[in-house]
Amino acid sequence: MFIKAFSNYLEKCGNFQIPEWVDYVKTTTHKQLWPMDSQWFLIRAAAIGRQIYMRGKGIGIKALRSKFSYKGTNGHQPDHVYTGSGKIIRFWV
Repeated sequence: MFIKAFSNYLEKCGNFQIPEWVDYVKTTTHKQLWPMDSQWFLIRAAAIGRQIYMRGKGIGIKALRSKFSYKGTNGHQPDHVYTGSGKIIRFWV
């Protein structure tokens, strides 16, 4: 609920500029398509802001990439962890 409310606040604020590359970027490497939600960038920015607030100023890109990672299953093979996109995180940090 907080992330949704914070993303609505960022949208209403007016100081928040959405870059033009958001229509073509994937959120993680295991995805084949971009997110279908048109406001996904605001929601991700709110989630990153919440993580920085909760974990403190010393959180880095690697920790945030692991926070937004995905554990993919490969059938009989061992699972593989796909980390989140670093460009999206670096844009806000």
